[in-house]
Amino acid sequence: MENQAGERVREILSRIGAALDLQAAIEVNETAEAVDARYVGDDVGVLIGHHGSVIDAIQHLAYRIAFHGAEDRKLVSVDAGGYRERRATALRSVGEQAADAAIREQRPVALDPMSPSSGRWSTSTSRAAMMSRRTARARNHHDAWLWPPSSAESVSRFSLR
Repeated sequence: MENQAGERVREILSRIGAALDLQAAIEVNETAEAVDARYVGDDVGVLIGHHGSVIDAIQHLAYRIAFHGAEDRKLVSVDAGGYRERRATALRSVGEQAADAAIREQRPVALDPMSPSSGRWSTSTSRAAMMSRRTARARNHHDAWLWPPSSAESVSRFSLR
């Protein structure tokens, strides 16, 4: 199954690229834990979409097709032009600023709504952990708030999963 998943991911990405008439290479790296794929080229911006909505949809399709009917599955990550790393850097920066504001002002700070894939915060070594991050089930189920720490909690760094 290990090689099949990577080949299935490569095939679906090739078909999507061909349908969009993209001039991009497709790189696929498969390990025992994950299949990492990416489009490399100059005109891959169309694959990203607003806040990564298109690349998230492509990733979801690749996952579903790669493991159709399989019981053993692993993570599938699809990137285009380094978007995921740029987005993670931007989200870390926004999170740091929100955490600083929550501490400085001693009040909850709302974060902009984000997709589930963008909103996966690793709290094991994060400032968000000490702020008891709470998700507000408001208008769109993606609102997030950072709360100021209690006196017993400590400050640490913040990262994305």
